[in-house]
Amino acid sequence: MNKKYPVIVHFPYMLQAMVPEPVRHLAKFLNPGIDESLSGTYTPDNLFLDQKEAKSFLTQCSEFGEQFKKPSDMAWHGVKKTDDFYSDTSLALRWEISTYGQDNKMSQEDHDLLKAQQLMLLEYVYEKRVTELQDINSSLGQSWQEFDQALGIERDDELFKDLERGAVLTSSYHNFRKFIWAFTRLVQDDACFLISGDEIQAELEDMGVDWITASPEKYFSVFPEGMNLVSGTLKPWTRNAFPDNYKEFVCFLSVSQASK
Repeated sequence: MNKKYPVIVHFPYMLQAMVPEPVRHLAKFLNPGIDESLSGTYTPDNLFLDQKEAKSFLTQCSEFGEQFKKPSDMAWHGVKKTDDFYSDTSLALRWEISTYGQDNKMSQEDHDLLKAQQLMLLEYVYEKRVTELQDINSSLGQSWQEFDQALGIERDDELFKDLERGAVLTSSYHNFRKFIWAFTRLVQDDACFLISGDEIQAELEDMGVDWITASPEKYFSVFPEGMNLVSGTLKPWTRNAFPDNYKEFVCFLSVSQASK
């Protein structure tokens, strides 16, 4: 009889490139409805928007943002009342981005589900842009190295020690706390979220998660050698992470390189 393992989903990232290669296969990546053909993903059965509607939503968001020549223009619109927000813009949206698809009959549950999906769709696009910039960084770094070699520049040379090669992107880390409620809304209640990275683990600890050593056999059929696994639970009294209408406890797993 095959052992049944819990559903495990990577958090907070949805793209493989954002997660260290040795742990990618340990969990599924959340698919917020952007591409049904993606492999190795977890696609919620309760998504409010289908793939066509999700892409249409992202198109509307993009077109709306392109109206503004400067970020300050968008910031000015952000402080206006909702009734006036779209009244003097050049683009007539089919729906307001923040209330896409809503009508008077929409339940609070559907509204929350829609909001969670919209947030993760926008985050998915952001991650795509980050990975594109990371690729540029990699290519740029290789080009600088070849350029230095062609000129005979030695990085250890005192003359060139202060020579800077600016990076396109210095960090892909972001505030993940705002995504906890969206993940818990979209992913089934008995799932666990897998993280990798000391910063996120430390922040979750600050939020009240007590990490304990976990047995990999409980969660995985195959676990990489030389890695440590700890587990912890985020409790319901962390109000900044849990609106009242979301589930009470969330299981987190954290994987890291074992100390030599």
